[in-house]
Amino acid sequence: MSLLPLLALTGAALAGPAPGPAPPDLRAELAAACRLPDPRRDSLTDIDIVDYAGMLASDRPSRFCRRRDQGLALRLTRFIAEAPSSASGGAYALLAVFYEGAHGMKRDPALAQLYRRRAWLLGSEPTPLFKTPEEARAYLTDAGSIAFLRERIARGAPPKERVRLAEALLARRRPEDRSEAWAVLKAPETAGERQARLLMAKTALESEATPAEVAEAAARLRPVAPFPWGGADARSLILRLARLQLVQARTTEEKWDGVQSLAAAAYAAEPEPLRAFLEALLAANGGLEPAAVDAAAPPPRILGDDYPSLAMRKGISGQIRLRALVDPRGRIIFTESAQPGQPAALVDAVRRVYASRPVAPLAIPVPRPTPYVWVRVPPVNFQMSE
Repeated sequence: MSLLPLLALTGAALAGPAPGPAPPDLRAELAAACRLPDPRRDSLTDIDIVDYAGMLASDRPSRFCRRRDQGLALRLTRFIAEAPSSASGGAYALLAVFYEGAHGMKRDPALAQLYRRRAWLLGSEPTPLFKTPEEARAYLTDAGSIAFLRERIARGAPPKERVRLAEALLARRRPEDRSEAWAVLKAPETAGERQARLLMAKTALESEATPAEVAEAAARLRPVAPFPWGGADARSLILRLARLQLVQARTTEEKWDGVQSLAAAAYAAEPEPLRAFLEALLAANGGLEPAAVDAAAPPPRILGDDYPSLAMRKGISGQIRLRALVDPRGRIIFTESAQPGQPAALVDAVRRVYASRPVAPLAIPVPRPTPYVWVRVPPVNFQMSE
């Protein structure tokens, strides 16, 4: 049996470097058996190590490894599996193959199943392992699975495993587990993950959530709304959270927060969220349309990656002009094109910057014509380099 198809599978599932280089003895053994990309060998990533392990165990010759060494392959794979690494799930999947096919070790179906389930638990096993969703949930919420994830997180496991722990805790439906899950999702190491933001929002929509949790979930999810990946899910959740915020609002500022959340839900101008946003905006603005004032928003912080790749390939360039809606606190909560005929991809690129990155509050001279006002956005030039 060849391991080459598995290598392609695990390579796609892994991401990020290992938390540290392999121990010197393992690195020395690997350097003796295979041709490494860097003579210093300290630059080896977790993906590299798992790939070399697969080549060392394969029954096909490899131009990178001088010999077959199944014992070394096993030691390398175990090192990555047990490390708090983003490649651990893929390493567990490879260990499962080793013990299913007896690659240099005694065939052990029970151990293979354990490793494959651990790979699934860490999000790197695409093969269906359970006969029913209930069986999968039982394994996810098992005390041993939760202890396994907790132990890895205590040693510095990557954010996706923290999200997985929160998912497992929430699936048990116990108050103490919910508190722990919320703390895990709020932790700085986890908070930036898109899946963590989505899971926090879903949790905040449950009946036992407090108004503060609803507001926090909405605030964390708003920056995801503009993006093609996950943006539609985020906007759908934000719409529900925003409606809860407005129902629960007891102060004027809490109402402003709800309107800001509705603005994020309306980013793509989909009919239902746009209608809800415009209705709430009109109510919060004293029944008046926002007035335009002679003020400018802070310039957008445009980075190299903000130029849309499709626009670059098609040679689309130009100067983009937007206007920004500013709430009574000076926060920019919504932007739109200030003139017709501008390239849609470039307009969206600038709008996404304002919607997804922190922007300092804007000081507007008082008295304002209306609580919410429109201001101009400094022109942004997208030009193709020669």
